[in-house]
Amino acid sequence: MQVFKTALKVVFRSPVYLLVYIVFFGLLGLGLVVSLSSALPSLPDEAVREDLLPTMAIIDRDQSAVSEGMAGFLEKQTTLIALDDNIEALQDATAKNLVSYILIIPEGFGEDFLKAARSNETLPVMESVVSIAEADGMLVELLVNRYLQALQVSAVLSPEAPTAQVLASAAEAATVRAEVNLAPLAEGPSATLGEVFYFLWIAYPLTLGLIALTGMIFATFRDGELRRRNLSSPISPTKMNTQVALGSVTLILLAWGFMMLLSLLPVVDGLGLLLSGSPVFLLLALAALVYALVPFSLGFLLSQFGLKEAALNGAANILSLSFSFLGGIFMGGAAFLGETMQVIAHVIPTYWYTEAVFSLTQGGLSGAVLSSYFANLGVVVLFAVAFFSVALLVGRRSAQSSDAGGNTAAEAVV
Repeated sequence: MQVFKTALKVVFRSPVYLLVYIVFFGLLGLGLVVSLSSALPSLPDEAVREDLLPTMAIIDRDQSAVSEGMAGFLEKQTTLIALDDNIEALQDATAKNLVSYILIIPEGFGEDFLKAARSNETLPVMESVVSIAEADGMLVELLVNRYLQALQVSAVLSPEAPTAQVLASAAEAATVRAEVNLAPLAEGPSATLGEVFYFLWIAYPLTLGLIALTGMIFATFRDGELRRRNLSSPISPTKMNTQVALGSVTLILLAWGFMMLLSLLPVVDGLGLLLSGSPVFLLLALAALVYALVPFSLGFLLSQFGLKEAALNGAANILSLSFSFLGGIFMGGAAFLGETMQVIAHVIPTYWYTEAVFSLTQGGLSGAVLSSYFANLGVVVLFAVAFFSVALLVGRRSAQSSDAGGNTAAEAVV
């Protein structure tokens, strides 16, 4: 296992990278969780949750009878907050948790909805942003869906009725409620805001640290002179490559394990979630471990292109920041990006990781929640496999090139 030990020496030979990329940024995540928790408004002990209405904002770009009727219905069920229709105001409202739910009604929605409902076509959709701070946002989502379903049924049953009559019928049907009794959830609690934010954040240091450090391991063993000496050793190339990969995997487990230890601290309260008997913490930890395969594969890929220490650090910083912004880590989700940027975000592995984490905030682990969780994680795995496969192809072509570390004397004669 001499090669395995050497691979770990490559990492610990540069402890600054470990201390800054993994330790410092991991601790910074804890500080951000504390800042976020203190910034959120807290309810007094005597407050009664049943008397509090969820907060929401409606960005009405349609200005039709349908959109006004929907706003009138939601105004009675929620506390409406006025927001400007610009990206800065929407980002600020989400970052400061000013509203639990933001509904954006696109232009032409009302006319298109009634037409599609009566002709049995695909219904148009609206944009929405749900806050992860509390469950109020999900309640508002249910209210919106209830009204739309009532509006659709009313439009179908009265195809010739005027819009005002259809809206009145829909509002009356949507306000009907059933008497219910409170009961504890059988599935156990979902992830809290602090846990979700922390597990979103650690994607950044994992991407930054693992790309740089695993890339350094593979780049070191790819060096021409060292490669020539290794090829003349009694260890087969297969065993040597296996030990190098094992050293990189050990680095992944060390970085991931450190992040998980931090998540157990009271600041994040992962230990409380774990002791509650809920598997949510284990699913969050699994998501982080699966995502760690992506920067591992990227580090391997960049090393096969011949990048050395300085270039690997530069690439790691650029990729980690890009992935974090486009994946929604620094913005609370990719919903605030423009349409073009949202399309680009779907080809970023961090986006699918954040979707997997967000799926665990739905309250309970139903079949739909688990399906969404594992589907998003499956996409993350596909990204890791794709990067690793390209790295193997590049490495194979590089090994067959003139500078692959063969017999230089023979090459000179040729």
